[in-house]
Amino acid sequence: MFMPLIINCILVVTCFQLSDEGYRNAAPDFSGERGMWKLLENRGVRIELGLPIDRFREIQKLQADAMKEKNQILAKVGDRNIKLELAIYAEVDKKTSEAVRAILRPDQISRLMQITHHVDIAFNGIGYAFADGNLAELIGITQNQRSGLREKAKKFQASAMRDNANIKSNYRNKVLSALGDMQLTKLKELLGAQFEFDSPSVAWANMQYADALEEVNNRKVNNPQANFAIPSRVIPDFANKAELLGLLHSPSIQLELGLSTAQLTAFNDVIQQAGEKIRKENEAIIAGMNLDDATIKAHIMVKLKEKIARRSIEFAPIIEELLLPGQMVRLVQLGRHVEIAYLGIGGALVSGKLGSEVGISATEKQQLGQLADKSQEVLRLETGRIRNALQEQMINELSTQQANIARDLLGEYFEYDDANLYFAKERKRLLQLKSE
Repeated sequence: MFMPLIINCILVVTCFQLSDEGYRNAAPDFSGERGMWKLLENRGVRIELGLPIDRFREIQKLQADAMKEKNQILAKVGDRNIKLELAIYAEVDKKTSEAVRAILRPDQISRLMQITHHVDIAFNGIGYAFADGNLAELIGITQNQRSGLREKAKKFQASAMRDNANIKSNYRNKVLSALGDMQLTKLKELLGAQFEFDSPSVAWANMQYADALEEVNNRKVNNPQANFAIPSRVIPDFANKAELLGLLHSPSIQLELGLSTAQLTAFNDVIQQAGEKIRKENEAIIAGMNLDDATIKAHIMVKLKEKIARRSIEFAPIIEELLLPGQMVRLVQLGRHVEIAYLGIGGALVSGKLGSEVGISATEKQQLGQLADKSQEVLRLETGRIRNALQEQMINELSTQQANIARDLLGEYFEYDDANLYFAKERKRLLQLKSE
């Protein structure tokens, strides 16, 4: 189950094209009503609007019908009359927007318009949004104000980052205070030096889990008597050497281990050969089979599990030959930091393998889980407070008229979270590493 996840992540990172255009063009285009409606696909946006799932499904159907109609138009008109095609498309979009507006309340539409600006801030940074972006134009920022706002943003963001780091440290200390001395000693031994693992694959997996959980809860509402299985988080198993090897794709882990150019070249060769071998084996497994047959599906899963176990054995000598002994020890430690990135320190100790390695009993896990949940909620609220304060600091640098316009455009602070946002941040970080 886990091997395809790692291979997919490997392919994503490997195919990540770097560009000197920078980070600012990474934001999706949510301009115009058609783009604005796409924001409804984000679960956090729907929660902020209080949009029921059945209403969202209606909107999805409208969008699917619009796409179908456009395809039919394209089939009739072809690409020979672009002007006519665009005019018809605009008419379809207008008709769809009117239907969507009939589903949403006026206050939901107003808030959605505000959220488009928060998306811009999330992708491009608050300094760019207030000084150079579309928001700056709407607020009426003058040329003379731009450089000053950029400098203020850097200063405010540096302070917010320090505050965030302190809050995270307090959360971690609060959770770890429940451990005994021997358990803390064991934990330090297992983790080594502190390391923050930040990767799009973590955000992607967590959001997939949240979406799956939402789907189960919605099905429960419609069919309360049915027994639906609760989805589980997909977390790589780093006892599997193939999974462990996949961590070497992370630039931050490469730096932490101090991998040489020769090691990176050898690693890329191994991954390329493995990817080709896996592709051929998958094709061989499914060749000539009816994938709709449940028996054959089960057979395929058994074969895949056997292949994953075999791949771990195959990779064991490769990874040990590739890394120095000290690097290998540190990589195993970093695998545990990745589990913490997926679950949080509380979740890793309660439901992850880390808790078992530390020696936490079932009773201790129950008590620790309650403490971690409360501490996590405090962390969430405090983090939101800091980000809201950062937005207010920027608004306070504006004239009274500009500040009033900014508050109308933004409304209350909204934390936009999307897997694509994490890929954009990773792209920015890779660009920074490239330029160093």
